[in-house]
Amino acid sequence: MIGEITPELWSPSQAELDLQAEHGLLSVRDETLFFKCIRSGGCCKTNLCPVGELDQTAQQCRFLHPHKNLDTGHTLYRCTIAHEQHTQAACQISKGCCMPWSQARNDLLNAHKSDLANLIAVLNIE
Repeated sequence: MIGEITPELWSPSQAELDLQAEHGLLSVRDETLFFKCIRSGGCCKTNLCPVGELDQTAQQCRFLHPHKNLDTGHTLYRCTIAHEQHTQAACQISKGCCMPWSQARNDLLNAHKSDLANLIAVLNIE
């Protein structure tokens, strides 16, 4: 693991959970929270999936690349191996965000709180 998890990252408020659920970014199954990936890059900059490889210089997974710059100054990222047949099952894409309270994810959500529907629309077309 590259980053450090601090206790405040794992203390979601009910308002935050409700906001994410309202916009389809969160589902709950058997009291387990599953967060939709919003391509903030937060996970792949701090953790590696089983097929991820650390780029020592960038200090993130070497397969993580910028995909789209948003008007808010934030960047959406993509994994270059997520959809390859031999790596797809091992990648954590679409299995839920592993760092739902990461600073990168929170920054992206906070920048779009007034219009999360627009962020969701961008994510759905990409």
